Amino acid sequence: MNGAPTSGIADVSFQSKKTASIISINSACKTYDNERKESLSALTHELLLGISEINYFKEKNFPLDGNNALQTTIKGKINNEDMQLRTVVVQRFNCVYDLMYISRPEKFGIDEEDFSHFVSSLKLK
Repeated sequence: MNGAPTSGIADVSFQSKKTASIISINSACKTYDNERKESLSALTHELLLGISEINYFKEKNFPLDGNNALQTTIKGKINNEDMQLRTVVVQRFNCVYDLMYISRPEKFGIDEEDFSHFVSSLKLK
């Protein structure tokens, strides 16, 4: 994956037929200058740039497969539509992994456990 261009398209995504919620994972590997290595918070901020009218924001750090991960849950608008998102960002060596769960707020709880299982099953190489 080194040197692969960033396309903005997830490596893998799943959409629920029942709720239309989306679970995705994207990875990007590049050489980081050790002094300019971006924080998990800064990487998360880049994921959330298209979200407007954020009215709920919660972050928590947790261990994921032996690495520090940052989980962020927000409510806001995407293209003027109410959405709720949960992101998990983890960095291992020169790779950054972004896991996302995007849903309508009223349906968020339905697939939330599936996303948690997806995150906890991640094994980074």
